[in-house]
Amino acid sequence: MMQPQTKERQTPSQYTVSNSLVNYYLTIMFSFFPLFLTEQYAHARTDKYWFYLIATGLLVVSVGITMLISRKEAARRGEKTALILPLSLTDIFMLCFLGLAVISTLLSEHRAEAFLGTGGRNNGLLLLMVYTLMYFIITRNYVQKDYVFLVYLAVSSIIALLTVLNFFYIDPLHMLSGYDEATVADFGSTLGNKNIIAA
Repeated sequence: MMQPQTKERQTPSQYTVSNSLVNYYLTIMFSFFPLFLTEQYAHARTDKYWFYLIATGLLVVSVGITMLISRKEAARRGEKTALILPLSLTDIFMLCFLGLAVISTLLSEHRAEAFLGTGGRNNGLLLLMVYTLMYFIITRNYVQKDYVFLVYLAVSSIIALLTVLNFFYIDPLHMLSGYDEATVADFGSTLGNKNIIAA
């Protein structure tokens, strides 16, 4: 079974451009993504949806290109390489999940809505396909580096602190300004819903 690489120290030849791209992607998703909003909470779901699609699309294209280039170089040297295979049990389950989503979309009376997820918070087949691509890119290219975890730890701590402060109507980033009291009572946290504290 193929497992993600977890070595902390690697020689420069082992730590490839694809590894770096995946680690930078994760760092961005752990740092900018949680606090990315264009108009406070008004477009939070749409903002995060497009941020995720664009960031992941760039990751898939850039890593795909680097993997194809490295595969060509390996083929020139006479080495055999595989982009996806072998598949682990988790990989197979991921592909089965995507396959069921495709069948569900095809059997839907509202295929366009099911594909785009317009009737359910954008959770349509398109997003599931992007999740699958992201899964395969990360499991094939992630190499554990301390900075990814440290960024996650630092930003998560800041978000947790802001969420708790917002719950008590302390608003250092002025995220709640301009909203009426009823809206603030319903959405009193940095991430758009104060129930995030339960997590």
